[in-house]
Amino acid sequence: MKKIVYAFLLLIVSVFAANAQQTSENVLKLLAKKNVISTKEADSLIAVEKKAAPAKSFYLLDKVKVFGYGHIGYSYSDTLPQRQSYGVKRIISFIEGKLTDNITFQIQSNLGPTPALVEYWMEYAPKTFVKLKVGQMKLPFSIENAISQSVLENVTNSQAINNLVGGSTDVLGAGNMSGRDCGIQLAGSFLAYQKRNLVDYQLGIFNGNGVNNMDNNRHKDFVGTLMFNPFSYLKVGGSLYAGKANYKNVIELGDAKAVDHLRNRWSLGGEVTTKYVYGRAEYVHGTDAHINREGYYALLNGHVCPKIDVIAEYDFYNKNVDVNGKKFTNYQIGMQWNFYKRSRFQLHYVYKDNNAVGVRSENAVLGQLQVGF
Repeated sequence: MKKIVYAFLLLIVSVFAANAQQTSENVLKLLAKKNVISTKEADSLIAVEKKAAPAKSFYLLDKVKVFGYGHIGYSYSDTLPQRQSYGVKRIISFIEGKLTDNITFQIQSNLGPTPALVEYWMEYAPKTFVKLKVGQMKLPFSIENAISQSVLENVTNSQAINNLVGGSTDVLGAGNMSGRDCGIQLAGSFLAYQKRNLVDYQLGIFNGNGVNNMDNNRHKDFVGTLMFNPFSYLKVGGSLYAGKANYKNVIELGDAKAVDHLRNRWSLGGEVTTKYVYGRAEYVHGTDAHINREGYYALLNGHVCPKIDVIAEYDFYNKNVDVNGKKFTNYQIGMQWNFYKRSRFQLHYVYKDNNAVGVRSENAVLGQLQVGF
């Protein structure tokens, strides 16, 4: 019988050892003090427990978390031959880790129809006002570009972001940029006042050739954002992008082969956040070689009840400010139902008033189901 008791105690100790070695030692010492077992027997079990401690090679398991989300999209357009489309758009997975109190990393991948590594970076943040990040990451340019697709109010980004910040219709033709690049960034916040910092900044040097691509010219691009928080509900500021890019056969630039040209951008914008209303507006100007482009948008999101939002947006883009017939204006209204954590359903109507040569105006309906995991 005594052997059975010892075996049972050994099992309990082993379980404790896998979770809290010091706690199990205290339990054994208490049993010895109550004369349930002898001191010698307690010491023997403690020795066994220490041998059963988990190997240190698995120390990262409690420092890493895995999560993500997926998007299934629907679209209707009255200008396309195939008016309706439906399918999986993206499945984004995150692996985040905290190596120390000051060092973190993230690996973000798209497991959807076009699998790719999206982000891979490590950050050292010894102070709130000093955070050094190295790797492939979101460009620190514009307010909207920093917003994850998992929380973006609209099904797609505004035209200014898509065309001027490395989006799907960027003039570089690198559809996989997604507003990201490989480089090194210094960021932080300072001037603490009433539970917030009055100034946020981000400064970085980047390749300028999009994600998962090596640099393709001798130039590095400078990117930076400076934001001010004068009130708890208001943020205002601007961004700057100064660089050169290798443009591949862009007809409007008049090049017969890939050539390096200026790729400069700047933006001004702000956002207002209250309990019932969120608003964001932004102006972006871009220069590609000798061509000037501009875009701006204004978005309102009304929280009509805890899980339902109503969204409206005015979205303008001018592909060439020096030439007539290059303007595109989108009027959008929609809703989103946040039915579970990181999960929602979005439905939007868009009227595309295209004042561009050879382009018809369009009525479109966009739907998207997001499931978080």
